[in-house]
Amino acid sequence: MGFNGGMAMTPSDREYSVSMTPEQWHERLSPQEFAVLREAGTERPFTGEYTDSKSVGVYACRACGAELFRSQNKFDSHCGWPSFYSPLAEDRVEYIEDRSLPGEPFHQTRMRRVLLRLLRRAEPMLWQDVAILPFLTRNAYLTQLDTQQTEEFFAARFQGGGYTPTESLQQMCWNLLIWIKKRLFPLGLVDVGMKDGRVVALRLSRLGAELLDAEPAAKVGGTRSSVIVQPDFEVLVFPGDDAHDVVHVFDRFARRTKSDHVHQFRLEQTTVQAGIADGMTPAQILQELTDRARVPIPQNVLYSIEEWAQ
Repeated sequence: MGFNGGMAMTPSDREYSVSMTPEQWHERLSPQEFAVLREAGTERPFTGEYTDSKSVGVYACRACGAELFRSQNKFDSHCGWPSFYSPLAEDRVEYIEDRSLPGEPFHQTRMRRVLLRLLRRAEPMLWQDVAILPFLTRNAYLTQLDTQQTEEFFAARFQGGGYTPTESLQQMCWNLLIWIKKRLFPLGLVDVGMKDGRVVALRLSRLGAELLDAEPAAKVGGTRSSVIVQPDFEVLVFPGDDAHDVVHVFDRFARRTKSDHVHQFRLEQTTVQAGIADGMTPAQILQELTDRARVPIPQNVLYSIEEWAQ
């Protein structure tokens, strides 16, 4: 499955089993299907046939027929589009980075995640000066930046050569604002206020509050991390404002395998027993998992934790 055009994403050299001209694709696909599958378009949220579908089966690409996701990997993300936490096989999906917007992708991608977390805490329909959110996002990002990881990334990227920053601290904010205007605003997640042809104000829209499951900070004091526990004992932690505390707790009874925008853990007999030896009870371990679970925890995982604790 591959995209073409639309958002000026750079295609790879990968060869696909199905290769057709734009004219042939137009004959096979409807106008909306062509826009989504060939031009990297996005259908409006909550309008798709499969958004809330609970049917059991395999989801396939409408263009080439390749099987992409299994229904058991589908979860309710409240985003308005079908969401899956794992493809059927990694070779079925190609990830093509969108480089059509300005800025250093390493920083901009991470700043966008921070901005979305801040948006969830914003008061819907309350106008703010256009500079507030991008500058808050940049400052929050820089305070939690892993300096060593960043240096290692750019050292490997440029093979030890000197790195010249492509954007200043102020440009980081304005490039983020471009992403808001060109990505979030067309989706209806934010409203923009204009004056003399310039954006001067932003606010979280009612639709954005619904899609992001917004919880204003004044009411709840921050976002909460959530988890997905898979049948193979892998645990995915989607970080909120309490991410550091959650990761610390999970480190007590699970083995951390990866830390990035999603933290990955694996439950094992030895790690569960280590957590119990560290003072946790089996009930506390299960409570940490079930309280934050986006989807029901597989029965084999529940039974195994109880058995390992004996």
